[in-house]
Amino acid sequence: MLRLMKQRMPSTPRWPPVEGGLPAVGLDELLESQSELLTILRHSVGEEDALWQAHYWPVIQRFASWAHLLPASREHHHYGAGGLWRHSLEAARAAADLFERHVVGQNLPREERIRYRRGMRWACVCGALLHDCAKPMTDVEVTDDAGRVWNPVQGSLTAWLKATGATRYTLRWRTGRAGQHAIGAAIMLPRVMGWPALIWLQSQCGQSVLLELTNALMDDTRQGLLPEVIHEADRLSVADDLSRRPDINEDHRITGVAAEGHILDAARSLIREGRWRIGGKVCALADDGDVLLAWPRAGTDIGNWLAEHQIPGVVRTPESVANVLLDTGKAIPCGDELHWKFRSQEGVVISGLRIKAGTLELEGAPVGGRWVNDEAASTQEKTAPASKPKADTEPEPEPAQEAAPLDKDLHRKIASCPVAAAIFDDLARGEKPIDWLYRFESDWHLRYPDAFKGCGMSPMQAAKELVAAQLADSDGKRIAQETGDTRGVRLRFTGNPLPTEAAFEALPHWFEKQTEGVVDIRGIRFIESGRARRWAALFGDPEEVIHALLDAQRIVEGSMKDRGNKSYVRLEKNSDEA
Repeated sequence: MLRLMKQRMPSTPRWPPVEGGLPAVGLDELLESQSELLTILRHSVGEEDALWQAHYWPVIQRFASWAHLLPASREHHHYGAGGLWRHSLEAARAAADLFERHVVGQNLPREERIRYRRGMRWACVCGALLHDCAKPMTDVEVTDDAGRVWNPVQGSLTAWLKATGATRYTLRWRTGRAGQHAIGAAIMLPRVMGWPALIWLQSQCGQSVLLELTNALMDDTRQGLLPEVIHEADRLSVADDLSRRPDINEDHRITGVAAEGHILDAARSLIREGRWRIGGKVCALADDGDVLLAWPRAGTDIGNWLAEHQIPGVVRTPESVANVLLDTGKAIPCGDELHWKFRSQEGVVISGLRIKAGTLELEGAPVGGRWVNDEAASTQEKTAPASKPKADTEPEPEPAQEAAPLDKDLHRKIASCPVAAAIFDDLARGEKPIDWLYRFESDWHLRYPDAFKGCGMSPMQAAKELVAAQLADSDGKRIAQETGDTRGVRLRFTGNPLPTEAAFEALPHWFEKQTEGVVDIRGIRFIESGRARRWAALFGDPEEVIHALLDAQRIVEGSMKDRGNKSYVRLEKNSDEA
């Protein structure tokens, strides 16, 4: 494995350094890598084979596919490749031994006591196995060579690597991750453990034990059998690894890719090469030394530069690039908004990311003006004194060129409703036909029940979740209404459900899933422009979204003479790597 990683390292060193990455091994190889410890765990649990195969082994396999070769920590314990997988198995084995020291269900009838003890043993072992299940979400950001980012909520790392065809991946350690584990555990526990396992536990021990297990992974409490066993098992594994520290080569430490270094290097190069001009439409140096990068244009340019120079393991979509710069403190947050607005002395407003003074080491004359936000700009315009009459020879300034504001509240509301987020993500990535989102009498509707299937609940319950989140309407009796020749659920908003930046990441997935309006010429897929624009309406004005993708060289559009000059779009070459 190490030999494979070394072979893929670039032959010529560069700065910032390029990480070799971790290999995209399959699930069987992960299980084989810890086969000895798995055998020990099997004997420590001591349950019959049928129970082990039905209730322990599926959870172990699922966790392995999420943990993959991720380290357990950056520099504390189990910090090498596969550290999280090894640490979790060690904790599970310790929990199996610790459980045998306790007597549970003593006051229950014999058959109930056997069932209760069986469930509690499983909860201790699997709870210890998954005690760090939040870390793939909260601690690291995983990226493949093409700059695509793994979403652990959406699926396992093993499945993502297989779907993307990636041969390796790199990781970036997130800042401020310590306080996020409790929230992350609440999200990831049912995702990694699987609902069937949790339902089985409740059938064996009741709801109180299910809640105790969840609380043990979310809270630092030590009260109760499950928290006591799980925390002690974790401590024993950590202590054992630290005791081996003198015998472990420090070269095995995975420090993660310095993504922000590569991103800033790309920005400096774009300026140095003359593709960005200080004071131009993309890059402005303010009087306070901070720099405005017009967004998402600058993010697209940075992603394209990283692709052109084949920098592996660094994100390339504007949204992901912005997240890295904000997360590492290179960019200044603007409250709940992503974009700052900078108003020049000429009255032109540019919206974008605000980079801290000195970060890009720019030289040149600052652009006169001031930083504003929507509210401050609006207030100032309302209270500004009337302008004095200008001489006939003084030209009128051009009106402020301010982009239409995004419906941030809507996007946050959708993101906070798991069912809505899943439905619109499926539509964006082509998992569900875009025709299932349609307008009827000028209102958005979701086709019922089709669009609401696959949400882990009945279509009716899924629709009720949208109503409860004030994203859909109900007349009190029926949620789904007749809309012409089909039935649909009317949505309570008119704006675009997803931010424009999301189109860049979803585009290749949507292209791959399309079956209607598709022409295949020598292995290249062409999709009717009209259909592409219906998809683009998810992210904003269809024409503006399509033009943004064209400007970013993510797609190419043209007409085909042999098909009546009908217009088609195709992915630009290597656009899935941008």
